[in-house]
Amino acid sequence: MARKYTQIHDQLLTEFLIENFPAGNYIIYPRVGSIKEEHLEGLTESEKMAMSPWKLRPDAIAWRDNTLYIIELIVRANEWYKYAKLIEYERAIKMDPLYKKFLDFKFEKWLVSTEENEFAKRQCEAFGVKFIKFAPTWALPYLASLPKRKIRPYGEILE
Repeated sequence: MARKYTQIHDQLLTEFLIENFPAGNYIIYPRVGSIKEEHLEGLTESEKMAMSPWKLRPDAIAWRDNTLYIIELIVRANEWYKYAKLIEYERAIKMDPLYKKFLDFKFEKWLVSTEENEFAKRQCEAFGVKFIKFAPTWALPYLASLPKRKIRPYGEILE
């Protein structure tokens, strides 16, 4: 029997950004990073542009008050390990010439989750990532329908 999936990630992400940032102050799924020069040698401009799928893709970047926010949203609590991706996204943004206007900004990394997770909070805190719970009421029926193994995050029982 085929599994039925409900896609709510993008809707959650968009609603979170609209509630927390002014219009026009965020980019959803930006390509970040700088491709090594050795891979660009001999390519035309259009071929260089075609290399962007090999760049990294955070869920969103947003800016406000001289602060750049790198945002990764997780729907299921067992995806808490995505905090590690935020660290690499920050490095990639700082190396990308397209984002040089943000180099003077303070950088903040946010892991947004629909579920509370003490283990993830501790991991985020250890790596300088802010853990934010965001679960609008329209998403609660979907979250309640998830199997127990997807609701209970990995690492939750660890000290």
